[in-house]
Amino acid sequence: PATHPVEDDGREPHAAAPAAGGGRRVLLVDDDDAVAAATSLWLKTEGFEVDLARGSADVTRLLATPGFCPDLILSDLHLGEAQTGVDVVRTVRQRLRRTVPAIFVSGETQPDALRAGDLECVRFMSKPVQTDELLRAIQGLDEERPAAVRERLSPAPERSRGVISGSASRFR
Repeated sequence: PATHPVEDDGREPHAAAPAAGGGRRVLLVDDDDAVAAATSLWLKTEGFEVDLARGSADVTRLLATPGFCPDLILSDLHLGEAQTGVDVVRTVRQRLRRTVPAIFVSGETQPDALRAGDLECVRFMSKPVQTDELLRAIQGLDEERPAAVRERLSPAPERSRGVISGSASRFR
């Protein structure tokens, strides 16, 4: 079989779109293995570094790791065994002595746990979560932070789109 050389047409190769996560560290807390795996995979494809925890015990272990300091907490609101994402966020913020932005996801539309909360710099999203909406929520939290501590979060032109839900995850 003959091979044909590829000619250089003088155009610059297409640069990859910047990753939305930019290497930012996300603490993902979910007790549903399937949802956690799908969400973790999606976050990584978007350029985030992910630390996965199933509940408070895992979070406590991560907090004991030298240098552990997430840029964002993404947590299911209800974690089983009377644990809530609100408890996890409070624990992380107290131990790190800083307001780590947080996004709670839940199948509920009016979560009582958040109404009673006194947390700032948080967002709530109902399942199923659209991935493009999740990226906008992350960017919105980034913009709420004081300018001195803000980290760059470049909006990507077109990202993978999908749904993260309690039963199945789809990306297109």
